[in-house]
Amino acid sequence: ASVASPGWILAVWLAGAVVAATGAATFAQLAALRPEAGGAYLYLREAFGPGLGFVYGWALFAVLQSGSIAALAVGFAHFFSRVVPALSMERELLHVGGFVLRGGHFSAVAAIAALTLLNIAGARLGSGAQKALTGIKIGALAALAVGGIFISARMGNAASLAAASSWSPAPSAAALGIALLAALWAYSGWWNINFAAGEVRAPSRNIPLGMAAGMALVTLLYLAVNWVYVCAAPLSEIRGVVPVAERAAGILFGAGAAPLIAAAAALSILGALNGLIFMSPRAYFAM
Repeated sequence: ASVASPGWILAVWLAGAVVAATGAATFAQLAALRPEAGGAYLYLREAFGPGLGFVYGWALFAVLQSGSIAALAVGFAHFFSRVVPALSMERELLHVGGFVLRGGHFSAVAAIAALTLLNIAGARLGSGAQKALTGIKIGALAALAVGGIFISARMGNAASLAAASSWSPAPSAAALGIALLAALWAYSGWWNINFAAGEVRAPSRNIPLGMAAGMALVTLLYLAVNWVYVCAAPLSEIRGVVPVAERAAGILFGAGAAPLIAAAAALSILGALNGLIFMSPRAYFAM
């Protein structure tokens, strides 16, 4: 919505990757130095004293991690409702006084509750679910990227490819900054592994390797799928569209692909949600 040319959109995604990679490299080094539970809470407490650590830890609990969990759950409910329309935000399940329980509220809360219970049952179950959901997420993104690029090339849509390479008009610095905020939100989460650094085997080696491999893979997938988006349709047709992957998949693969992409998006968000629920309590344990 802020950046009006495909070249600059891809540049914003690349810039977001660079910013996130610097943070990931810093946290990889911190995890190697202090392979203990707590992550950023531990580092702030040790560097600046228990006062700042206390404030950060409670902000983490009251707003940062809990708020991110809530936001992801709402995102899950949005895409899940495209697969199960009966659980949409438009459908009222219960209306008592001023309180309205909608289908989307139910699926969002149910997702948090189910994943919380799964992680309470054991770390092996939580990490096993994370591996499975991450595998589905990577597979879906890779299929969309490879399939979309292959079909675009086979269709020989030269005008679309030329438009996707356009760098005009150039956005203002403010517009780039606003777009970068959205990209950084998509890249966020690289610091969560540090919360569980005390449970990682050979953390001095494995956390830096995991950070590097993870950032490289995520960057490649994000650039590839956004290239597919801007090749699939003019920006005027996808600007401001939340289910942009569904729109692009419908154009490239036919209308039947849209529900599959919605389901993949719901599972992808579920993986991010499980990651936060799995990692966050390690900070509170350290507190």
